[in-house]
Amino acid sequence: MEYILGSIITLLSLFVFSKMINKTTQVKGPTPIFSQSRAVYLVKEYVKEIIKAKEKPKTQSTEHVKKNSFKAFFWENNVYWIENGFLVTAKLVNKQIDESTKKRVDTHTLNKVELDKITFIVDKLTEGNKNDSGNPGK
Repeated sequence: MEYILGSIITLLSLFVFSKMINKTTQVKGPTPIFSQSRAVYLVKEYVKEIIKAKEKPKTQSTEHVKKNSFKAFFWENNVYWIENGFLVTAKLVNKQIDESTKKRVDTHTLNKVELDKITFIVDKLTEGNKNDSGNPGK
């Protein structure tokens, strides 16, 4: 009987003690809410330093390819490319560029449809180029 009475007193005292601890450790007031956008805002400066775009190394072969190759755009029986900052066109004869028909494209005499076509061609030819002398408008 003594053991049962001792066990009951011990359980009651543990229960009262746990209630007292719970009341003192409860935080009153709103708990902060961290959303994904808040977490990104907090770490964005550190992430910029860690993740940087890797630049392609300048090698002799990449410099050779840049110097000795060019992009060409084939449209119907014409081929277009950029040479010394000007858009140049020539006729295709038997899948070869006819050098005698090579000329600069004059955009002042083009109508709206032809100008849209030339704009599309220039966009495709300069796609992926860094420092293409374009004005960013800033």
